[in-house]
Amino acid sequence: MASLLVVGGLGVGEAIGGSFCSVNGCQVRPPISVPGFGGTGGGGGWGNDGNSGDPERENRAHWCMDFPHEVWKHGCEVTAPPPLVVNGCGTAGGMPVPDFLVSPVMAVVAAGMGGIFQEACDTHDRCYGTAGANKNICDDALYQDMVRQGQQKIPAALVPVFLPHIRGQAWAYSRFLQWETVMPWTSGPAFNAAQDQGFCRKWAIEYREICS
Repeated sequence: MASLLVVGGLGVGEAIGGSFCSVNGCQVRPPISVPGFGGTGGGGGWGNDGNSGDPERENRAHWCMDFPHEVWKHGCEVTAPPPLVVNGCGTAGGMPVPDFLVSPVMAVVAAGMGGIFQEACDTHDRCYGTAGANKNICDDALYQDMVRQGQQKIPAALVPVFLPHIRGQAWAYSRFLQWETVMPWTSGPAFNAAQDQGFCRKWAIEYREICS
């Protein structure tokens, strides 16, 4: 008998029994017995008298043994999850994407203000890497963040000059990420990979909460 491996409401692996664990505890349907953890075998188990098992603790022990192997099949090493890495505006199709303002007006001044969009792009990376995120919401938020932070990071006297170009660059970045022609080989795979890593981090946290 084994458990249905469920963390945070997400099923992982195949259900072989009706039992499951979550951060809210382990439920047993029907109770299972894990060798060395009590049950009817008696002797040194979880039970009060060594003969009757504690189903909650038995199931937790079983789940904690199975879960790392199940998520490993999905490319997740739950004891060493990948860190969430941000890299500014990054690349698209192998080409670097500038995190500074690209403007046809006062171009040298615009570039000289540095990476005014880096923080917005970092926030976008974090959104992609959050388990269960919605790609379109992340991409739409990038536009808003770039416009807001772009205005905050340039001298107030230059906002009227550069605001149209800030909005234009923000729109281009956001729409490119959603462009159906290129999304299958650019932002689509990037989002899927970030989600895989995000769920691995989520599983690792919940595994520690359940099994530590």
